[in-house]
Amino acid sequence: MSLRERYQFEREMQSEGSAPKSRAHLHNVVAKYSLDQDLGLEEGSSVDYGLDDTTRDRLVAHARQDAALASVVAAENEKRLVRIERILVLTLIVAIAAFVKG
Repeated sequence: MSLRERYQFEREMQSEGSAPKSRAHLHNVVAKYSLDQDLGLEEGSSVDYGLDDTTRDRLVAHARQDAALASVVAAENEKRLVRIERILVLTLIVAIAAFVKG
């Protein structure tokens, strides 16, 4: 199953209610698919990077660091979006109140 097919399948499962309805779930599907491809677990995939142990370990450490950084950045972005949403809602309430009074 290609990534596109897997993604579409998950979207259909979401609309039927048998998969979590969140973008995070779809992102996890993409990430797991990519990992399975790299590990050769997905049908028709065979990846051999031919890395020595030291290089492999260094790449794993960097990948973990990248994942940690991505988590922090995503959490910070989510907080920013929540703040922006609150400001927009407050602005809308004030504008409606001003319109109703005026």
